[in-house]
Amino acid sequence: MKSGAGRIIKGAAAFTLLEVLLAVTILGMAYLAIMQNFSMSMRNIDRVARNAERTAAGRDELERHFMVGNIREDVDGEVFVEGNKYVVVRVADEESGKLVTLCLKEL
Repeated sequence: MKSGAGRIIKGAAAFTLLEVLLAVTILGMAYLAIMQNFSMSMRNIDRVARNAERTAAGRDELERHFMVGNIREDVDGEVFVEGNKYVVVRVADEESGKLVTLCLKEL
């Protein structure tokens, strides 16, 4: 390197063009990896949000059916809801009478 008076200082360190290009390449690859992870995270967030909306809509529809409920007597168990193509039946434990599950039976 040259000092202010035009003298060359021995032992002064500097980066070569190859070292600079290598550093820029490595930083670019790191930036690319970070951006891909960010993009993938955004897609996953969107997918989870869509699934949550569908789940909530299905739950709301099921709750709406439970509120309306037409009862049939010819199915084993206690009928909660009767739809056009199905019947929701409450299956309880015989000894305790506690709810075990709900069963969806086709008509």
